[in-house]
Amino acid sequence: EVDTPAPTKPAGSGTKPVATTPGSKSEQSYTTGPFGSTTGTGGSTVSNPAGKPDLRATLIAVGYVTGATNEFVATTTLRRSDKIAVKFYVENIGNKTSPEWRFNGVLPTFPYHVFNSEAQQPIEPGNRTEYVIAFDRSMEGNQEVKIVLDPSLYIAESDENNNTLVVPMKIL
Repeated sequence: EVDTPAPTKPAGSGTKPVATTPGSKSEQSYTTGPFGSTTGTGGSTVSNPAGKPDLRATLIAVGYVTGATNEFVATTTLRRSDKIAVKFYVENIGNKTSPEWRFNGVLPTFPYHVFNSEAQQPIEPGNRTEYVIAFDRSMEGNQEVKIVLDPSLYIAESDENNNTLVVPMKIL
């Protein structure tokens, strides 16, 4: 499900706000050996052709994915025996639609694994796409998942310094 805030009317502008509607949900799983999967959803809005996109990742929750239905369950009690998951969203806080983009996920597995996504759908300004990246064979103790948006710096963004999300976790 995509949750996009309704645009607000600028003070004194005399124009009506434009309503936004969530896009349809789409899901994809990527096989990365025994390590994990990713899912996402998207939406739509207006782009400034002279502007710049700015992708930013934000944590929603940590937890695990159930084996039978692949449902995300939020929890802070993470066990090595679970398929541990990080739920996050990527939003375009810039004023121009992004081109297709990619992300990496550095996962605390044994051995360490770097997930390289396939090309992701463009994100329009003010919209976001939600993801769940899950993995098994995790290492115990204090660990972290690192999500890096546009790791090859393909997109000229208005801010390149907000492309990394680090999620610390303790795995029992």
